[in-house]
Amino acid sequence: MSGAGAPHQDRASAGDPIADFCEKHPYPPPVEDLDGYRARWSDPAVRRAEHHLLFPDRAFTGELDALVAGCGTSQAAWHAIRWPAGRVVGIDVSATSIRQTAELKRRHDLGNLALHLVAIEDVARLDRQFDLDVLNRVSSFFRYLSRFDQVVFDLSVTQP
Repeated sequence: MSGAGAPHQDRASAGDPIADFCEKHPYPPPVEDLDGYRARWSDPAVRRAEHHLLFPDRAFTGELDALVAGCGTSQAAWHAIRWPAGRVVGIDVSATSIRQTAELKRRHDLGNLALHLVAIEDVARLDRQFDLDVLNRVSSFFRYLSRFDQVVFDLSVTQP
């Protein structure tokens, strides 16, 4: 969410067949509680280990700018819990999924999570760079994107 208000809406999903599908079939099934997940990731050694798997050439700081594209009903919240000192941006074309994740953000006080109703092909509108790009179900829709090459380029422009 952008600040304390509603999720930022960069795109209307009306008439978009991918957005329509995602609205009808939110994924993963909505969850109510992330306390067990938070407990598993509360050990800094677990975050350190994952950091070195993802970035073997970088020193661990715990700070990470992550994009979770196709965040669904909870995946951006999971990453915000994993990286409490980081900044996580979740995007999805499903307003239902964004609302579910916004509720998890509120319930679990995830101040490091921003949410946007935006399609992956419009990710450049965020005008941000990310250390980590998490592409969940969006990859299954790439064959429908007319600008696939541009999406890959936009996601590849990250901080060193």
